Amino acid sequence: MSQTNINIRMDEELKKQFDKFCSDVGITMTSAICIFAKKVVKEQKIPFEITADPFYSTANIKGLEESN
Repeated sequence: MSQTNINIRMDEELKKQFDKFCSDVGITMTSAICIFAKKVVKEQKIPFEITADPFYSTANIKGLEESN
């Protein structure tokens, strides 16, 4: 299987925390991202729930606009 590179950008502090977590569980960040990608492809979905921040909900934005 041939390999390829990807480049991603993330917050520096998040990268440090992610690197520490990966180190603590004995894997590299590359391995963790590959595990994530394989799970996504196998299940055809993100393997955890993603929700919107309620701060940005339509009702909250409307309330904020009305309070001005």
